[in-house]
Amino acid sequence: MSGFRRARSDRSDRSVVRRLSSSFGLLIGIVGLADENDRLRRLDAERDRLAAAARQTGMGIRSSLDLDQILDEAVRGLGEALRADHVLVLLAEDDSGPAVPVVRAWSTNRGSLPPEELHRLPSAPAKTIREHYAQDTSWSLDDIRPYLASGAALPGAPGSFGTVGPPTDIRAALTAIGVVSLLVTPFGSGMEAMGAAVLCRCRPGDVWLPMEVEAVESIAAGLGRAVRRSRTYRQETELVDRLQALDKAKNDFLSTVSHELRTPLTSIVGYVELLANDSGPLSDDQRHMLKVVDSNAARLRNLIEDLLTISRIESGAFTSERLPIDLRRLVNSSVEAIRPAASAVPVTLRQVPAEDDLIVLGDAPQLDRVLMNLLTNAVKFTPPGGLVTVSTCCRNGEAVLTVGDTGIGIPEKDQKDLFHRFFRASNATERAIPGTGLGLAIVRSIVTNHEGRLEIRSTEGEGTTVTARLPLLPDVPGSG
Repeated sequence: MSGFRRARSDRSDRSVVRRLSSSFGLLIGIVGLADENDRLRRLDAERDRLAAAARQTGMGIRSSLDLDQILDEAVRGLGEALRADHVLVLLAEDDSGPAVPVVRAWSTNRGSLPPEELHRLPSAPAKTIREHYAQDTSWSLDDIRPYLASGAALPGAPGSFGTVGPPTDIRAALTAIGVVSLLVTPFGSGMEAMGAAVLCRCRPGDVWLPMEVEAVESIAAGLGRAVRRSRTYRQETELVDRLQALDKAKNDFLSTVSHELRTPLTSIVGYVELLANDSGPLSDDQRHMLKVVDSNAARLRNLIEDLLTISRIESGAFTSERLPIDLRRLVNSSVEAIRPAASAVPVTLRQVPAEDDLIVLGDAPQLDRVLMNLLTNAVKFTPPGGLVTVSTCCRNGEAVLTVGDTGIGIPEKDQKDLFHRFFRASNATERAIPGTGLGLAIVRSIVTNHEGRLEIRSTEGEGTTVTARLPLLPDVPGSG
């Protein structure tokens, strides 16, 4: 009996052990599963943190067109987001030579390094940077120390780094700052390799995770686009500066030449008047020659005035001395002045008189210039037998001046450029009608300077109508 009891007791003990072992295994499994869930949650949290940091850094990079600000944002964002001890950015210049220099360096202890220290950091071969960019992938090594010590080739590294190892100066620089693990990501724009971002960690066992590599690649892609945009903006700005300098030089030249031409022209006109009036009897041929000289001198004088006026307008020195004047009387004077030229074509010159006074606040010589330019154009571009009509009226608080003609008109394709200086309509050029292309540019500047508006309606082969609207002085009868 006692043996039977011992056997039954042994079986009972073994059953208890099996149950305890099963429960202990289940407990271990539950603990292991909880640990794995915690690990996955930590990975998810880290992934979310990296994605948010990459977005934040990308926004900072995109927010500026200044290259220095872009690079500062890139190294700081990469260092803080990736827990890097050191970050280097190598950037090729537009006319890149055989080496790509370090243009920014950042460390956890010091932040961005001053420029004088950057010059002491070694460059990377441009060929290696290009080959790395062409591979379209990052390269990393979790423990680079043995390779730095031996000078051996870096496994899987781009270019000569993967065949003969990094140059001595680069090995020395990385060793000096205690680099353990290294991550290198190239960046560029389109097919152009621009540089690389180098991230260093000095903590053994702190390896680069795939999600960290993805975050660096995302930031590097945005950096390439931002650098391209910054360089394009800089090139365009430099081009604008050069064009403005060239334009200023041209305006200075026009102003100087115009002033220099005035003196001999004044002498020519004076002697023509002396010959015509005080030199004794002249034959018909002589009077005709003097008339031709005087006519061409007048044309040259007008050209010089146009050049001086456009030069003053573009230099910002164009001002108006505005006083109350009767535009109607100014129109009458200008029409009479142009009538001989119209009769010589011959072109009929018809004036529609205003019923009321048209008092405006204006610069009389400048407004006379507007009238003479418009009337001269109308007569010049109207064939013999045509009609030029001048009218003035008041409408909605404005003095309205209209000069219309039945001339050659302006091709529709040319009308958008009419107010550009030196521009001439194609049909005027084809017909060899003389002119400088400055008249309408000057007219618009003067009208605008008087707070007015200028409108042009034209049909090729039918004629052109130009309307200038100037504000009337308030409380003037007939201005309502």
